[in-house]
Amino acid sequence: TLMIPYNQPPPTPAPPTASVNELSSDLLPPLPPAVSMTPGGAAGGLIFTNEPNPVTDVHTTTFMVKGALASLVEAIKVQIFDLSGKLVYRSGEVAGTRLKWHTNNNYGAYLANGVYLYRLYAQVNGKWVASEVKKLVILR
Repeated sequence: TLMIPYNQPPPTPAPPTASVNELSSDLLPPLPPAVSMTPGGAAGGLIFTNEPNPVTDVHTTTFMVKGALASLVEAIKVQIFDLSGKLVYRSGEVAGTRLKWHTNNNYGAYLANGVYLYRLYAQVNGKWVASEVKKLVILR
């Protein structure tokens, strides 16, 4: 049998046991990780890469920023150099963590087969973080 009393005041709620300000620090969630900078400018927690590498039967590769802190990346950009150190391609800023490149130079012509060097930049909290110099192979 279920009995429902009527004409009685509702029960008073129990007072809260603690406010957020009264909680000890070990009960609060951790702060988000900070991006640590190494002397060379690379950021710990970010992985700079491109796929496919080597570029074989396609004219496109995708540069990516991965890792535990990739969600903090606001934009990326890339610079491509030949082995003599000459800048052959510079992208503009692209929002997000991926940038597609169609293996062309600054003038729109496809680059020749060979080994190229690149540096990928990621914008984190308004500051640009550079990868180390990495290799890219074009072999069509």
